[in-house]
Amino acid sequence: MSKKTSFFNPKGMNDILPDQQKYWRYLINTFEEIAYYSGYLRIDTPMVEEMDLFIRTVGDTSDIVTKEFFVLEDKSASGRKMVLRPEFTAPIARSYIQNGLKSLPKPVKLFSTGPIFRYSRPQSGRLRQFHQLNLEQIGIDTACADAEIISMCWDFFNKIGLKDIELHINTIGNSASRKEITTLLINYFTPLKSKLCDDCQKRLQKNPLRVYDCKEKSCQKLVASAPQIIDSIDKKSKKFFFELLEYLDEVNIPYILNPKLVRGLDYYTDSVFEFIPIDGSPSLGGGGRYDDLYGLLGEQDTPAVGVALGLERIINKLLEQKVQIPELAKLVPDVFLIQLGDSAKKKCFQLLHNLRSHNLKISSSLSKKSISAQLKKADKQNARLAVIIGQKEAIDNTIIIRDMKNGVQDTVDFDRALNEISLRLGL
Repeated sequence: MSKKTSFFNPKGMNDILPDQQKYWRYLINTFEEIAYYSGYLRIDTPMVEEMDLFIRTVGDTSDIVTKEFFVLEDKSASGRKMVLRPEFTAPIARSYIQNGLKSLPKPVKLFSTGPIFRYSRPQSGRLRQFHQLNLEQIGIDTACADAEIISMCWDFFNKIGLKDIELHINTIGNSASRKEITTLLINYFTPLKSKLCDDCQKRLQKNPLRVYDCKEKSCQKLVASAPQIIDSIDKKSKKFFFELLEYLDEVNIPYILNPKLVRGLDYYTDSVFEFIPIDGSPSLGGGGRYDDLYGLLGEQDTPAVGVALGLERIINKLLEQKVQIPELAKLVPDVFLIQLGDSAKKKCFQLLHNLRSHNLKISSSLSKKSISAQLKKADKQNARLAVIIGQKEAIDNTIIIRDMKNGVQDTVDFDRALNEISLRLGL
């Protein structure tokens, strides 16, 4: 026997235990149902992508690039640096281009669910592996698309019973407005540069908008008095933003105009938004428009909008609010196989394999428990029939078929088991 060693899950990467699964399945199923009925198609991208994909799109001064990559060793001759997927939008854009999805009728509506990886300090309370629900709408430049995605998220929160969530929304202007905004912010922050954190001092020259997204208290104090971005955006962006607000008003989705909201990734343009609990706890997710992203990848500019919601944070809020969610639907077996004795166990295993190969829903207990204990388990699982093989039945090459509702049971030949069981199940 080898020396006992204790192993633990990696910090910031948690197990999802059986008693937690009902929350995960319920949220994912509800989200997928909303997406499918809204005409979205599922797309799954690899959990490993080229590092340069994210450097080009999310920005080389973003926290993802400067602090949060999980870099993998690439032993191939290409020498490309690979990372664990830190977000969904850039990989979906890569797949959209690579696989010719741009030939599909517009808009192309896609959704994803799955794990995201970002390196962070364990003491920060943030997870290094977390899960997101993601929507992308590609190829449409109307405010209605942004409103639809926000509306779908709002519907999702209502369906799962989550309360006390606020929609914060802002516009950061399009690329035509960005030069004027950048100049405005550089002029404001440069005299205050020494009061900015080290990261924001670096961000100031490349993307001063990122200062607004900094969580350091010293930077937030300066941001509080900073110029409002909306005053410097062009007429086109203003028109787009006010149309978006009108759509939200039409469906009575309340919102808070947050002039300091910019999101943390460089590819965003125009509308940005987040869903924030009123108690001030971290955002449950957010998104916005990213009309310049495809151009950053060398493609023709393509309008697009998306959102990502954090599963772990939403589940934590449901638990805090003591929201009761439906139990997972129980899978009811057609037949529960019961055996007693070694020879009976072999016959039972043979029958188990045969019945499953004919697409019957089979449950069994291949333990040494008594027949009465196994019958209780069959009853607990609401099995329609129980098939019993004891030592006598194994010798006689027979089985006992028991109707679990009325308790009536008959003995039949083992070789006729499939036909008799199918007949009693009405198949």
